[in-house]
Amino acid sequence: MKRALEGQVVHLEDVLVPRHSADGHDVWESCTFAPHRDAQGRIVGVIGLVHDVTKRHRSEETFRTIVEGTASATGADFFPVLVRSLASALRAHCAYATACGDGVHAKGLAFWDGDKFGSH
Repeated sequence: MKRALEGQVVHLEDVLVPRHSADGHDVWESCTFAPHRDAQGRIVGVIGLVHDVTKRHRSEETFRTIVEGTASATGADFFPVLVRSLASALRAHCAYATACGDGVHAKGLAFWDGDKFGSH
């Protein structure tokens, strides 16, 4: 605000604001502040634009968790590690992966059932 009152346009990208939502949750925001001038060009206030980017941050965090969880898995271990990472990242009880090579029939590749692998 001080810099905007000094005449600068200030852009703050992706700032975490703790307990900022109405229900007390943390919020990620991108903000732009610019000086507001009167007819004589004097700064009389600040105009601010605040954009909530929390959903994007959560999506990126989810994706990062999945990628990091599967980064070292290869071969036959990949799909079991993937479904376990998906369930964890999405906070889901179950997750599964299938292949549908012929466009008609699905083949189970891995199934995570809460705390263990299930049958395909």
